[in-house]
Amino acid sequence: MLSFNRFSAQIAKYSQIFSAIFLLAMLLFFACGKENQVEVDSFSPTGEIEQMTSFSIRFSKDLVPDSLVGNYSDEQWVKFTPPLEGRYEWTDRRTLLFSPAHILAPSTEYTAEVLQEPFSRLGFSLSGERKFTFFTPRLKVNRADIALKYLTGKKGKAKLLTTLEFNYPVSPQEIASFVTVKTQNDSFPIANRNP
Repeated sequence: MLSFNRFSAQIAKYSQIFSAIFLLAMLLFFACGKENQVEVDSFSPTGEIEQMTSFSIRFSKDLVPDSLVGNYSDEQWVKFTPPLEGRYEWTDRRTLLFSPAHILAPSTEYTAEVLQEPFSRLGFSLSGERKFTFFTPRLKVNRADIALKYLTGKKGKAKLLTTLEFNYPVSPQEIASFVTVKTQNDSFPIANRNP
């Protein structure tokens, strides 16, 4: 009976030690996990943007040493869809600037996804919002001028002259297939003449 009590006491002692070690390990695990987590504080611009723009991504904590500030990075930090070529530069220890190599396509919607892999290599875990959307202005008519030109020698006959100005360069041949003139009873395709 005495040996059983001693055995039970040892089990209880080891159980307390094991519990204390397990609790300490869990505390360290969660404390280190929070310390290594980083979030995107801001991604700008979003929504409708100009075709010539750069993107600024600000993170919740310092990620790079001072020696990398002001230098270009060969790492792909963001996946753009449709793809964008360009360069990344750390403007401070927690702000990354992406400058596209070309102007953005007209009337196009883009998605930017901040990638996890580069942060893992730095010892950080990326959490929170990582996808952002933006778009270049939609194709629209800036100005439309309509005039009648009466035909010489043809009484009561006239030509309808229309000039359309768009916010982007467009092919007159391409646009002509989308434009018709409508009256109360009829509709007529336009004749494409580029002055």
